[in-house]
Amino acid sequence: MQIKEFYGVIGSDYQKVFARLCSNAIITKFVKAFLQDESYCNFISEYKKGNLEDAFRAVHMFKGLCLNLGFENLSQSSIEITKALRGGKNDVTPQMIEKLTKDYNFVVENIKNIDD
Repeated sequence: MQIKEFYGVIGSDYQKVFARLCSNAIITKFVKAFLQDESYCNFISEYKKGNLEDAFRAVHMFKGLCLNLGFENLSQSSIEITKALRGGKNDVTPQMIEKLTKDYNFVVENIKNIDD
């Protein structure tokens, strides 16, 4: 699939991303590089260990990456968790983690279908 089609499949606005990055090649490069980012895994790992400060830092970084790449649903999931961890509190629910994981896996699987 082409990069523009990818954004349609994941329910995001390709035109907003294109306006920011101005090139299909650059967008494709950054989207594919997302597969190498460890923020999501770091968040899950740190949260499970109870390291809320490190979990917050990881999910906050992840949120910024998702916002920059225009992954709208994944951004929203990470924003909710960021808010739930802000200020040292832990208002994260299992449903929030489940939604984040579902949205993350959906984006990752679709990135794998992008043509080179």
